[in-house]
Amino acid sequence: MKHDRGDLEGAVGDYDLALERGPTLADAYHMRPWARKTKGQLEIALADCMKEIELKPVDPSGYELRAAIRSEQKRHSEALEDLNLAIKLAPKLHSLYWSRGLTLTALGREEDAISDYTRAIEIDPNRADYRVFRGQRLHALGRFEEAIQDHSQALEVDPTNRRVYAFRGHSRLARGDYDRALADLSRSVERESEEWEYLLKEFPSGTRIARLEQGKEVADLARNLERALVAGYSRTLEREPENAWVYLSRG
Repeated sequence: MKHDRGDLEGAVGDYDLALERGPTLADAYHMRPWARKTKGQLEIALADCMKEIELKPVDPSGYELRAAIRSEQKRHSEALEDLNLAIKLAPKLHSLYWSRGLTLTALGREEDAISDYTRAIEIDPNRADYRVFRGQRLHALGRFEEAIQDHSQALEVDPTNRRVYAFRGHSRLARGDYDRALADLSRSVERESEEWEYLLKEFPSGTRIARLEQGKEVADLARNLERALVAGYSRTLEREPENAWVYLSRG
């Protein structure tokens, strides 16, 4: 309860007391490193993971948590080993494939990451975020039509998510589908904001962009829009510093 309320010091104190009274309580060794990880105490959090795995060697959650900590330490190859072990123990747990997809992306293995996101979607097709992550990787590889399909399906599940409209808009812009890119990007930003004013000024209609000579002018428009969006995301993070979706959008 204290952890959920953000009282990390209090939570760690209670986990310490639990382990004083039950030194083989594996759940405490699982919860305490989450709190310590959140506080940035990665090495001692890792030590707790080792103890949890020692006590519950066939439980995938210990390996998954150790992978998350190692990823924060930029030890992505070791994180991948942990996630491979976890998937062997629980091959139908969709979150493990999502986590491994993130790790593979960090290692530059985009196609393998896409395969893992695909597996996660097969297991749980109702998770919009899995489609968003796969769509982002497809976009990075220049597979814009497939990225648009993923983002469209994600919006069917969560039609109010402005970030996904931004992602789809970027993919449509990359394909030269200016009218629909404008529609998506307009829905991705708050009205009366800096980004909104930029859209009104530079994107009065998709046909104006379509008439521009292909090449530098279109590229400059895209870069300017992205700068405006990044500035908006940065302002949002000042208000919501723990919002992972905003970091994902800005990235």
